[in-house]
Amino acid sequence: IICAPEGGPCVAGIGCCAGLRCSGAKLGLAGSCQ
Repeated sequence: IICAPEGGPCVAGIGCCAGLRCSGAKLGLAGSCQ
């Protein structure tokens, strides 16, 4: 599994690298890792 770096796409807290959290994700829309 490849993780997303800061600023990368994510969905509901899934997909970010360690230490990052998903910001701005809404139902059906991807957020960005912060």
